[in-house]
Order: sequence, then C-alpha cells, then structure tokens
Amino acid sequence: MINLIIYDLHSHTNASDGKFSPELLIERAIERKVNYLAITDHDCTDAIPFALKKINENKLPIQLISGVEISTCWLSHDIHIVGLNLDINHPALTNLLATQATVRYDRAKRISEKLEKIEVYNSLSEIEASLSESQSSPFPIMLTRNHFATHLVQIGKVKSHQKAFDKILGKGSVGYVRAEWCDMQVAIDVIHKAGGKAVLAHPFAYPLKGKWGRRLVEAFAEMGGDALEVTNSQLTPDKRTHFAKLAQEFKLYVSVGSDFHYPTPWYDLGKNLWLPANVKPIWETFL
Repeated sequence: MINLIIYDLHSHTNASDGKFSPELLIERAIERKVNYLAITDHDCTDAIPFALKKINENKLPIQLISGVEISTCWLSHDIHIVGLNLDINHPALTNLLATQATVRYDRAKRISEKLEKIEVYNSLSEIEASLSESQSSPFPIMLTRNHFATHLVQIGKVKSHQKAFDKILGKGSVGYVRAEWCDMQVAIDVIHKAGGKAVLAHPFAYPLKGKWGRRLVEAFAEMGGDALEVTNSQLTPDKRTHFAKLAQEFKLYVSVGSDFHYPTPWYDLGKNLWLPANVKPIWETFL
C-alpha cells in the first residue's frame, strides 16, 4: 500500500557524507513531495539547525524530524542505529557524539597509514585538503570510508566506490580498520535519554544472513530498541515483507528511509518507500 503522506526518515547532508547542504536537502525533499523528513547524519547533528532555519524563515511545507545515525558495535559487527525525534542538545547525546568523532578521526588516520602498503601515500592529508577547498559549509569535516573510496577512485587505484570497498577498504582487505564504536546498547540508551526513538537502520545491508540476521533484530529488541527500518527505495517486496514480519515477531515498530546521500536513478528522497500491510509505523509514536 502506497502512503498518501510521504515519510523519509533516513537522509544525509554534507555535515557527514552526503552531497547536499541542509538547505538544498530541504529543497530537494519538497520537490520530491516529502511531507516528513528526518536528517540523520553519521554521528553528528550539525545540519539540523540550518535545515530548521531554512524551513521556518521560508515557511516551507515540510516537517523536519531531528535525527542522527550512530555507528555502533555488536558482536564485532558495525551496526548503525538511527535516533529519531530527539533533543540534539541533550548532554548524553552531545557527549557520545564527541567521543564518536574522536573515534572516527582515529580510524581515518589508521586507514591512511594502511594504504601506504599499496603505495597510496598521504591519503588523509589529501582528502582533508580537497574537502577544505570544495566543501563550502560551516561544518567540521566528518571523515568516513566513503571519502577514502572517492579518493581511491580519483587517483585511479580502483574504478568505482564498490571496488574500493571490495578490494581495499572492506573487512579483511588491506585498508580495513575496525573502529572502536560504542556498544549498540549504549546508543539505544543515549537516544532514549535524549527523548528519541531508536531504529535499527537498514538491517538488509549487513553481512548477516539467516539466523544471524534474525539474532541481530532479536538482540536489538531485547536492548529496548523501538523500530526496524524495513524498506528503502530499491528493496524488493519479498524482503520488505520479511523484515516487516521480523518487526512484528519482536514487537517493534517499523520505519522507512531512502538513506539519501545524493540523487541516483535508484535512490532518491521519498522514492518508493511504501510499507507492507499490518505494521506499526514509528511516526505514530511522536507525530
């Protein structure tokens, strides 16, 4: 069933690894007829005041949900938890995100060092210089593996982002560095302290198949998680149904999100974010 009202509760700006400024993201969302948008940058909430200012000053027909996407660790796996409708100034949240920023930069330094083994030198300094020149934004540089993937493509080491992850940056590869993210339970608790709802982001994207994928959802629910992200712009109907059933089994709400970073033929704000029947949308708890 297609929602008459369009919700997109997972998107990124250039405060993390998205391409659009908060202001341009809001404009894009309105063009795409999104009614409710959550900005959920990686481990930061810097973009949200700028987006709110854009909406309020221009009286734009969209409601912004304050959010964040927190990188966590569960059984040595990197798992992302989205926080929705939270107080971005709550001390528990700001303290955690400050710690996460330090962890993120430390990982970037170690990735740069590892890339020297394949004769890619000074990658971190070159990435930072490039971002400083091209990123006309008021935000600190939030380094992600995507930035290293882009750099590897630009210098001709690989042909695509996917090849960069498959051959160099992914788990087991020469440039892989495991970040010491916070525990999944910590992220859930902090989101709740900040008055928000905790969502297990894109469970279909992790390398956890069969019983391990189910075990992740079960663990998330046992830790007090609130909702499961059950769809994105391209997820097939059978997979949406599968994750919707998991949400029902573990008494979780469901969420939807494009995980927008920039427009592509396959992903865009609000695109194809329909939900299976008989689920409980997370926005019913705060809208």
